[in-house]
Amino acid sequence: NLDYKIMQGNSLISEFMGIDLDKNKESDETIQLSFTDEIKELYDRLKIKKDELLNQSDVGRKKVLKNEIEDLIIKIFEIKLQEQKSDYFKKIRKIEEKWERHPVKEQREKEINREKNILFRKTRFNLDEVEKQLRQYTSNQKIRPFFPWKLYFSEIFQEKDGFDVVIANPPYIVLPKNYFDKTYRFLKGNNNTYVAFLESALKHINDSGVTSYIIPTTWLAGNNFKDLRKYFLSNKLVQQIIQLPYDIFEKAYVDNLILILTGLKFKNEQVSIFKFKIKDDVRNNIKYDIFFLNEWMKDPEYVIYLNKKLIQILSKYRNVKSIKLRNIADIQRGTLPPKQNELHNYSKNNKQFIPWFDGQVYRYFIKEGNSFNVIYKNLKENKPLELFTCEKLFGRQLISRKFRMQFSYFNKTAAFKKNLYAIYNLQKRFRYFYILALLNSTFYSYVQVNKNTSGQRDDYPSFSLYDYRNFLIPDLPIKEQTPYINFVIKILHLTQSENYLQNTQKQTKVKNLEEEIDQLIYKLYNLTPEEIEIVEGFKNK
Repeated sequence: NLDYKIMQGNSLISEFMGIDLDKNKESDETIQLSFTDEIKELYDRLKIKKDELLNQSDVGRKKVLKNEIEDLIIKIFEIKLQEQKSDYFKKIRKIEEKWERHPVKEQREKEINREKNILFRKTRFNLDEVEKQLRQYTSNQKIRPFFPWKLYFSEIFQEKDGFDVVIANPPYIVLPKNYFDKTYRFLKGNNNTYVAFLESALKHINDSGVTSYIIPTTWLAGNNFKDLRKYFLSNKLVQQIIQLPYDIFEKAYVDNLILILTGLKFKNEQVSIFKFKIKDDVRNNIKYDIFFLNEWMKDPEYVIYLNKKLIQILSKYRNVKSIKLRNIADIQRGTLPPKQNELHNYSKNNKQFIPWFDGQVYRYFIKEGNSFNVIYKNLKENKPLELFTCEKLFGRQLISRKFRMQFSYFNKTAAFKKNLYAIYNLQKRFRYFYILALLNSTFYSYVQVNKNTSGQRDDYPSFSLYDYRNFLIPDLPIKEQTPYINFVIKILHLTQSENYLQNTQKQTKVKNLEEEIDQLIYKLYNLTPEEIEIVEGFKNK
């Protein structure tokens, strides 16, 4: 008889025909009080009938019980309906009162039905049709496009105020903008169904309950999930996180994790963390790292990172007097590439044409591509011309396979594509070559990649514009920037020479100069020998 405990429907929607079956009462107090006793009695009877059905073996009696359960659900629905559609029912009563003294029954009923039909058309709400459909859904004659948890599992919410356990591998689908914003507050910006399912679980577990979900890792650091992270951490709901190997699901190329949340009663101060390597096999005998939840709370974006070694190094990164990159420069991505027929391989002395950058950006090195011109006004997205004509640093959206960020200096006029980010209009008290040395350093890649799961993906590891804009730049006077600048000048002199790619001696010199910059950075952030060893291990992995 467990089949009656198995429910199907759109579990993100509790509303049916404009009536929210899980919604609390919002009518006036006198009506509320009378409904409270009536609904409680109905819920009590519903539980008794369900318990009897669960233990019933007689087929005939089971059929009777199912009908009685449907009738009770319809009755509860009618009360909910009167709570939430009180204006509608007042109009119905007015119609009935208007004609109740008419002496001819047939004429009276005809006029009442006529006026009710006018009301139905005007309000687009027909009580008889609504109840008919609800009965079909309740008896599983139709697939439910909604799911009234607190009605169909009323005994759970009466006895325990929610479920003890919620387990799911919800769908990961991007919804249309504002699709569920009124129902699920953490969807704003990300619009992903798995966030709605997480929020739904929290609504339906009790204070001692547990939620266990398999979901993508994107919420750990994505800027559109900040409010969700803040809620989890502020209420101390996170109990355990296990990041799974990359190919855990066949044909589903998504970085996933197991997230275990607890109800509000637990107040977890510590979180158990384990991170499988990308190509690991899943196993049971794992040793967890223990994170103190307040370490994540220190981050202004509430980023949840899973590298235990990062904790102390991250504190060094934050403790140096710094300023966000967005406060000292403009950061913008390129534009959609032109179509093939919009590329011109000839030069015209015409201001409407600008070169199109078709090359590749590496650390301190730019590999030029084919030489084309494009008409600026034909480029998409209305990017300012200044973006393409000014001095800038180019940074790649994608991270290298060695998980290193890659930046280079560019001082030519050229439009460029969206997978390149430009840092330009730098304040005069900072120098481009100083910023370049910092962003290309081993230390900076270590911090940014390890605190951001999008930078650790096996498939297209990358950073967003939001990430770039929040990079912390040590606020050094020009004099203290000079050693970094001098090293960069030497590096660019080598990388911009004609035979750099073929000359291993020049490449070795560049490598040595980068290592000297790394030493300056370690000193700047006051890293210990042990911490330097951790960062260097990241470079050599």
